[in-house]
Amino acid sequence: MKTDWIGRALLFVFVVSGFAGLIYQSIWSHYLGLVLGHAAYAQSLVLAIFMGGMSLGAWLAARWSTGWRELIRAYAAIELLIGLIGVAFHPIFVGYVDVSQNTILPALGADWVAHAYQWSTAALLIAPQCILLGMTFPLLSAGYLRLAPNDDGRVLGGLYFSNSIGAAAGALACTFVLLPLVGMPGSTLAAGLLNIFVALVAWPLGRMAESVEQRPVATTHERVSPGVSSGSPALTARFVFAAAAITGATSFIYEIGWVRLLNQALGTTVHSFELMLAAFIAGLAFGGNWIRRRGAEIADPASYAGVAQILMGLAALLSLPVFAHSFGMVEWLLSALARTGEGYTVFSAGSAVVALLVMFPAAFFAGMTLPLFTMSLLRAGAGESSIGRIYAFNTLGSIAGVFLTVHVLIPSIGVSLSVALSALIDIALGLFLLSGSTLGWRRLAIIGVCGVIAAASLVAGRIDPRSQVAGVFRTGVTRLQSVTGIPYLRDGKTATVSVSTMARGAGMIATNGKPDAALALRLKDPPEQDEATMIMAGILPIYLRPSAKTVGVIGWGSGLTTHTLLGFPQLTAVETVEIERAMIDGSRHFGERVERAFNDPRSRAVIDDARTYFSTKGKSTTSSFPSRPTRGSAAWRACSRRSSTASCAGISTRAACSCSGSRRTSSATRCWPRWAPRSSSSFRTCRSTSRTRPTCCSSRRPTNSATPTGA
Repeated sequence: MKTDWIGRALLFVFVVSGFAGLIYQSIWSHYLGLVLGHAAYAQSLVLAIFMGGMSLGAWLAARWSTGWRELIRAYAAIELLIGLIGVAFHPIFVGYVDVSQNTILPALGADWVAHAYQWSTAALLIAPQCILLGMTFPLLSAGYLRLAPNDDGRVLGGLYFSNSIGAAAGALACTFVLLPLVGMPGSTLAAGLLNIFVALVAWPLGRMAESVEQRPVATTHERVSPGVSSGSPALTARFVFAAAAITGATSFIYEIGWVRLLNQALGTTVHSFELMLAAFIAGLAFGGNWIRRRGAEIADPASYAGVAQILMGLAALLSLPVFAHSFGMVEWLLSALARTGEGYTVFSAGSAVVALLVMFPAAFFAGMTLPLFTMSLLRAGAGESSIGRIYAFNTLGSIAGVFLTVHVLIPSIGVSLSVALSALIDIALGLFLLSGSTLGWRRLAIIGVCGVIAAASLVAGRIDPRSQVAGVFRTGVTRLQSVTGIPYLRDGKTATVSVSTMARGAGMIATNGKPDAALALRLKDPPEQDEATMIMAGILPIYLRPSAKTVGVIGWGSGLTTHTLLGFPQLTAVETVEIERAMIDGSRHFGERVERAFNDPRSRAVIDDARTYFSTKGKSTTSSFPSRPTRGSAAWRACSRRSSTASCAGISTRAACSCSGSRRTSSATRCWPRWAPRSSSSFRTCRSTSRTRPTCCSSRRPTNSATPTGA
């Protein structure tokens, strides 16, 4: 009875621990976005370091914990350390950014050195907590199993469920409650205090557990590769570790792929991302809960894991046609809602349902695999250390999945095919896990059914390009009547970029369905409203500093700002910094309207984060934001940090325009925003100066409209 009470209390503290852990992961993406310059890169780094640190922590726990008697109190001590670091994180980060931006980066010079410094130091900022977080699951699992050594399924599945459901709640609470109320510093402080609370509760639980009879998990030939189960005699512990790594990799390929796909239907706001993340983690949680309830009935965990792997792959394939219909779901949802605060709340709830429909089924089966693999090793006599070891391999696979997805799969074969390829890998792994089972003719039937579902999903899951470019989350429709063609549509590393042609003779470039710029494709046609904004960004800095010889532009957009600047013959170089190469490739479809940006030898495109690039170069820039920064976006976060000479429509930033620092060169231009509202002094200046029409715009006079792109 006392053991049951202690077990329920341990599940409760692990819920709170998971809640705090996802606050860290969500907040770290915001913090590191300020360092690395793009949310996609920050999320990839946070995922990699989060999982890598947890892998190292799990491995250390596996090596050290077997000789420890008081595992639950050791867990409490780890939680206390995590909490203390969380409380101190924000002041440490502020000091790090100030020293880096003002002292270290300007002194480094070489681009690759600056990048190495940024990525490595950003990783070191969060690595200590990640390593400690990785130690929590193995320590608490082994400590709990000593109280209930015959209930491995209930213990492992219960802890996995508790931590994951807490994590899903933490992701939502961070975005919808903590960030609006207390911001990033308050959120990290809250997470740290929660970890300290967990430590204070777990410590006396550890003392109570010492008064209960404990029995370490049986170990037989721990240093030998044991057979995994009676039903799968050919499977060794080494293969189970490899299988855990593979399923970790495919799970994160799914997560990143689904987020990239749903960005096109639900938008790229912080709210939508956290809803997707919560949906994925909730699926993992309920998969663990399934094992918690049925673990005692599972005689052959390895074969059971094989079935789960096959079902996970099939569910992932079926997620593609579900996603293809998500545009229509969002269209229906927006048509039924008023554009009010209450309507947005309902829309967020509807977005969560869409994310659950796409993610939950496959994530549910993914949540079964790690407890099942661990049960296989424990029942084969691999001992307590196998908990940490298999957890380490699973998280190592997750790291591989993150980098493989972002840097290899998506740029080479696209998002949808990346998800499909991972699904086929999961199905193949499941069939191999079932190799020791007596399936006979049923194996061929399973392969045939999987093949049919795969083919049907790829056909039914083909996404209508018109839906991808419509930006249904903004426009409320899945088809823009004005779009007559889509000459360019590509999945880049950070976003899906498209170029559409309009019936009125204009072209529009967009990221994830959100318009970035629109131009009249021929000079004789009436100009688009965006053009005054983009031309102004090129003209005004030169009027303000006529002696400038070199110019830097932040953000490629359509390429028109760069094209405009290159019309000034006195300039010797124009460097345009863009973080997504697909934007530059797509803008080639604007043809003669931006030809100088591509053909003029003075033009140089740099694929990089602008703040990093100009911090290392010490140059001034024409600040060219691709769109009006919206609250919560990376541009907003940059603009809201500090003041400088570059006004961002009432929001100022020294971070986005590092040109105002002490290293500004005399031949460089002054900062200026690429967009400005009609009522601003920037717009009035543009109207007055446009009458003189310098060489750069002798073939086009800016219009009297400066509607921000994407607004």
